[in-house]
Amino acid sequence: MNDVDKQLDALMTDENRAKSNWFKFEKVGDSISGVLLGSRHEEGKNGFPAQLVFEVRTKDGDEWNVPLRAVKADGGPSTYAQQTKRWQPGDLVGFKYEKELPAQQKGYKPAKIIQLFHKAGDPANVPARLQPAAEEEAF
Repeated sequence: MNDVDKQLDALMTDENRAKSNWFKFEKVGDSISGVLLGSRHEEGKNGFPAQLVFEVRTKDGDEWNVPLRAVKADGGPSTYAQQTKRWQPGDLVGFKYEKELPAQQKGYKPAKIIQLFHKAGDPANVPARLQPAAEEEAF
């Protein structure tokens, strides 16, 4: 048995389990902050509403996807969409689960209120692999 075979035999342990990079606000007080690497809009699917996804690198170097609701129940843009539309890669950003509000309809979960924090940053804080490709000069 060669070294790779031994490593493969030892691979399937809890220690080597792949970890999700999706941040989840589970209890009031949960928070995450870091450098904004990018953001995107994902259409709703599988019963989930459309969401804004913010890619954040924390100070320990981990990269996380932070999802927030993109639209209100009436179909208009969410408060989050309005508050983040000018955010740019390299900005310093934070998200904190501050409180819950009772559900407006019986049988639904309470609304999670996420407070946003923002400070303009430096695009140089974004790793080169995530920088937009430079456009080639025309001849």
